[in-house]
Amino acid sequence: MALKRRAKKEKQAKVGLTPADWRYPNERGIYWQAIIGVFIVCIVAAAVAFMIVHSGNKDNNPLHGLYQIPALILVWPIVSVLAVNWICARPWKKRLKTLGPQAKVSAANRPELRRVILDITGMFGMAEPDTYVVEEETPQIEVIAGGKGTVILSTGLLKAFEGSQLKAALAHELAHLKCGHVRIITALLWIDSAKLWAKALLLPGLLLGRMLGAWLDVVDYSADRAAILATGSVADVNATMLKRAVLTDPLSQIEADELDEYLHETGELGTDSVQVERHFKIGNFVASVHNLRERINETAAYLNTEQGKQAVQKLAEMRRGAPAAGGGNTS
Repeated sequence: MALKRRAKKEKQAKVGLTPADWRYPNERGIYWQAIIGVFIVCIVAAAVAFMIVHSGNKDNNPLHGLYQIPALILVWPIVSVLAVNWICARPWKKRLKTLGPQAKVSAANRPELRRVILDITGMFGMAEPDTYVVEEETPQIEVIAGGKGTVILSTGLLKAFEGSQLKAALAHELAHLKCGHVRIITALLWIDSAKLWAKALLLPGLLLGRMLGAWLDVVDYSADRAAILATGSVADVNATMLKRAVLTDPLSQIEADELDEYLHETGELGTDSVQVERHFKIGNFVASVHNLRERINETAAYLNTEQGKQAVQKLAEMRRGAPAAGGGNTS
């Protein structure tokens, strides 16, 4: 029995971390409550449709016998999510075809970037996704679900982020891919900004978005926790999320140099007026971005939780092959 337990433990170490090591408490509960709620609505609608198509005859009911209608209502939520993901992925897939194989990250063209990706995917126990770099000044990471997944990085992002910050940004997105968040996130964000006719056509997706508002926040907490495990630094993860928020918001009015100076400050707030003004400006920006302050607070708490301590210990066992004392870099 002891040998079986040891073999199981060694097998888990080879596989890597699992989503249970970083998943935020009740993330799945929130998700399934919303999914069940939407399907209950669709079941009721399908039952009503069934009664309509089953009643009367073709002479007095043009819908009589069209049992495809209630069947379509039942699969409507699934079709909505898959349809939106197909719509979102299609322009990227066309663009990647025109760029050719040289855009794909490999050991030959971008060895350092590929090493970072392999390190994260090995740690998370997931297959290496197809990763591409596209010429684009805007710092951007696009993740497409399906198969091993596809990750698209812009050259602007590679210029803005390097070292542990780039690793944190990649780990955050790869954690979403590993946990199966990507399809739902893609669908909900697209539907939320879609035109009225598209929202009506994808009504179950719109309803799901209203019910999964809290879940969208929670999955970011989960992905941030995964990024902490990948980088070993809470400070780097927080700096990365703040920097991404600033660089993707054209109204932030925060210059890159200004942000870098803020991130590299140490110690207490000084008496320099420029420094005080910078803190006030960036503090107001953090407060204005939805869920950003909450994410920063959650990352600070993670390594002090039992889940965080166990994940750090598991990482130590994976890397050194011996039990660790627990704890981690909370800088």
